[in-house]
Amino acid sequence: MMTAPRFCSHEQQKELLGCAADLDPETHPRRYELAKAREKFDSIETPESRRGCGLEKHRTKAALEKRKERDGIAEIAKALSALTLKQAAAEIGISYDRLLRIKHDYGLTFQDARARKVDG
Repeated sequence: MMTAPRFCSHEQQKELLGCAADLDPETHPRRYELAKAREKFDSIETPESRRGCGLEKHRTKAALEKRKERDGIAEIAKALSALTLKQAAAEIGISYDRLLRIKHDYGLTFQDARARKVDG
């Protein structure tokens, strides 16, 4: 007795289990209707007709808000370029890693923490 069959190909699986596309509507009416409903749903291309139709608009709005927030942080960080990256992150109140990503994205420069002042 085979409890968990293993298939080598899709054709082998169709041969053993059958295929919803080849269903007889009189023998398997429920499975046939479900297969037709899936085909109809998959043929619809507009995002508004799919589930979660407002999700894309929400994601776009959230992305714009995050972009504005990052722009604001970049402006503040630009003013703090005399500090080291770690000091600037503490001053702004964000993590070092987040400020590091913003630094690379916006091309900001900060003081080098390893540089030592040489008295001359």
